[in-house]
Amino acid sequence: MKRVVLVLLIMIFLGAGSAAEAFAADPFRAPAQFNLAGSSLDVSISMTHPRLGTYALALNPNPAPVSGYLDFDSVSALTGICRGRMREVSASTQAEIDRLGFSFDFTVTATLNADPLDGIFFWSKNKAAFYPDGMVLTLSFDSESWDIPLSGIPLPADYIDGVLTLDTALEFNENYEGYAFAAVIGLHLVATLESQAVGDGGVAIDLQLNKNVYQPGDRLELRAGLNNDGPERPVDIYVAFFDHENNPFFANDYTSTMTPLLTNVTLSAGRYISLTKILEVMLPAHTPPIAAPGACFFCAVVTPVGSFEALSNWAFAEFTYAVPAGQAEAADFDGEWHGSGVSAVVGGDCSGLADVHLTVVDGQISGSAAEVVDYDADSYRMTGTVNAQGEIVDGVLLEEFMNSWLPVGSYSGTFSGNSGSGTWMDEYGCYGTFSVTKMNLD
Repeated sequence: MKRVVLVLLIMIFLGAGSAAEAFAADPFRAPAQFNLAGSSLDVSISMTHPRLGTYALALNPNPAPVSGYLDFDSVSALTGICRGRMREVSASTQAEIDRLGFSFDFTVTATLNADPLDGIFFWSKNKAAFYPDGMVLTLSFDSESWDIPLSGIPLPADYIDGVLTLDTALEFNENYEGYAFAAVIGLHLVATLESQAVGDGGVAIDLQLNKNVYQPGDRLELRAGLNNDGPERPVDIYVAFFDHENNPFFANDYTSTMTPLLTNVTLSAGRYISLTKILEVMLPAHTPPIAAPGACFFCAVVTPVGSFEALSNWAFAEFTYAVPAGQAEAADFDGEWHGSGVSAVVGGDCSGLADVHLTVVDGQISGSAAEVVDYDADSYRMTGTVNAQGEIVDGVLLEEFMNSWLPVGSYSGTFSGNSGSGTWMDEYGCYGTFSVTKMNLD
């Protein structure tokens, strides 16, 4: 029987503080306007002529102050998906160039606009990413101008409760009237929340699955998010699974008895909970009962305590469980696996050899990798799943930082019979192979 792993951060729902919770940024409401006062633009421009040589533009001030606005027409507090625009974003500086003993002074103006500006906020990580459509940086030299297209270039940003910062460096080259222009542009935007919509006082809940179609051996992962845009209130929270015949099964035991997942929970005013994993199971599963092929779905709702009157929206996450005709029963990879990992890069942060120990229970992988060195050996945790075909899915390497385990790499591979092998890599530039053997043979 497959094991159901239900991970619900009840302390977050109850309003207790934690280090992880404190790190999460509070979302804002759209329409919203951010003021770019305090931003700057750093520009380095040179001109090269085949006969006259290379001339650099001296700019003052450089970096130049930037003004303008970043507007958002829509933003989801649960998913972070947003759409907005950059408008009236500009900077101006004076340029000077010396050529043949003469000095030329002129004004350089940079204008940066984008409409629309699509993006997504990762509230729980204080991160954002924007994907500009039609964004153009226009550099004007008195009466002449140079348009630099920026469409398709993702712009990473940080966001902490009302302050959005975006830093990026761009390089462009262009030929104009015999000159080869080269520009290096450093954009540092600091956008401060100036205004936002007034909350409607409602409660919103969201459900998301990691896939739309599952087969035997796949890993199903369900995440839930919640936002209370109103006053403090006690609530009940229901999560249910409906099978292919629309029979309901209520979390967290997934029985037919209609019971809330959490009861009499106090949602504090303005409470926000980012998408959090509440269920992870390998298919087929007994709890919830996902075994017969067909269309299924999860749903969730927030209600007043003791009442089944909806206080929030009804959230749905639909999927299809498809069982291929004649598919053989999944192989059993559960057990203890021991072996070693070898690095193709040795020296610096890369150790040459590591002991690998993996434990597989109901297709879920947990384990460790310990460097084999005489001094300052590091240890890593390993997580992941193995499907019915023996393929390692979502293999993650984690390293301990300040009492927390953070992902620093990944691994993949396959199990076949009583042996397994694959490859790995980490963010330090180390990579290599690993091999393991099943120890508790049946």
